[in-house]
Amino acid sequence: MPQVIWLDSNLNVLSVTFDYDVTEANINAILNNGMPLLKQKHDKLDFNVSRFTFLADSTINTASLFTGYHPELPAAGDGYSGPGYQRLLIINETLIDMYRSALRFWQPDNRILIRSSNQDLFEQSAGAQNEGDWNAGHLFCYEARVPAACHCTPEAFMLQDLNRALNVNAGLREVVTPCYVLIRTDSTKLLSTKGGKPMTNFISGNQVRKWMHNLPLSSLLSFLNEIPGMPPCLDETGCTAKLDLLLNSNLGDIPSLRKVLQQYGLDLIYTARSVQMLVIEDNATPSEANIGTAETIKH
Repeated sequence: MPQVIWLDSNLNVLSVTFDYDVTEANINAILNNGMPLLKQKHDKLDFNVSRFTFLADSTINTASLFTGYHPELPAAGDGYSGPGYQRLLIINETLIDMYRSALRFWQPDNRILIRSSNQDLFEQSAGAQNEGDWNAGHLFCYEARVPAACHCTPEAFMLQDLNRALNVNAGLREVVTPCYVLIRTDSTKLLSTKGGKPMTNFISGNQVRKWMHNLPLSSLLSFLNEIPGMPPCLDETGCTAKLDLLLNSNLGDIPSLRKVLQQYGLDLIYTARSVQMLVIEDNATPSEANIGTAETIKH
């Protein structure tokens, strides 16, 4: 695993750490013959995902364990099967990613609605915080073992365990929410491609005009849905063919994007739609619960 080795002026090893311990304060301390604040890294070199990690490999039919960050282990997440059992192992992942795995919901962040009083717990990146400190409070591990013949999957066990441990009600729900909807306004304008290798330059800087070659409109929608702060973007064009588009330079600039799309007989309108979302909210009392009904978000 990647690691940083700290040496003193005599080339003696002071510590072996993670890369997030390489801070200005620690560098200045070691250059001035001081002692930097270092957290020793202890990798579990015999780690093997095929063996039980947190649960004892025994004859117990059903067991699960939810625990905090383990810096000695690499991030991992997958299902594993063995003789007579199903197993799920999640190591050092955010709660949101654990819920995604539990619900098999691989939609972008704009399909996630958090209404918990502990919003910080569901953060997905450290931002400006020290990565090591952030990891300790925001990354978690989980392992479950259930009989192979059990009708309940390890993912279903994890969903129940997470909800109990965090005192939340999380699940998939239809929510009426503001969206951008891509529609076709002029069916006489031909949407086509010259063929060739499917390519796009969407991830280049905002100084360059964006284009896509020989790709479906879903490629554009997928990129828009990953822009931070963008509401859900849906495709109602009914067009599944591959095509070429020359767009504006900043796809997050919706007014400019609309002007270009209109030249192709397309438009991106702001409206409301019922969208399946991952909703995480604090547990309600029985009188407050309203499970299974659609709800509306107003912006």
